[in-house]
Amino acid sequence: MPFGVALDRKEKVLHVWVDESLSKDRILSFGHMGWKSPKDVSLGVDGSIYVADDGTNRIYRYKIDSFTTKLKRKDEIVVKRPVACAVDEKDNIVVLQDTGHL
Repeated sequence: MPFGVALDRKEKVLHVWVDESLSKDRILSFGHMGWKSPKDVSLGVDGSIYVADDGTNRIYRYKIDSFTTKLKRKDEIVVKRPVACAVDEKDNIVVLQDTGHL
């Protein structure tokens, strides 16, 4: 199960720490995932990784295959202009949308 996640929005690369050591050899990096404008990343209680992509109007959910350490897309939610996402202790997703209004 992932220990932490970070998103390089410019390079469109997701970095996943697989244990609490935070050493470089324990970081998995995933790019070229089809994102157009990724804005935020969040980690669910079950280890799911959520990416908010403003460019595709979607929240993507991924899991890491523990045998191959590959990132597999599980599902996606269509949300207009998602700019941030968070997941609570019951795995409910909270999404902030850019509506152009305060």
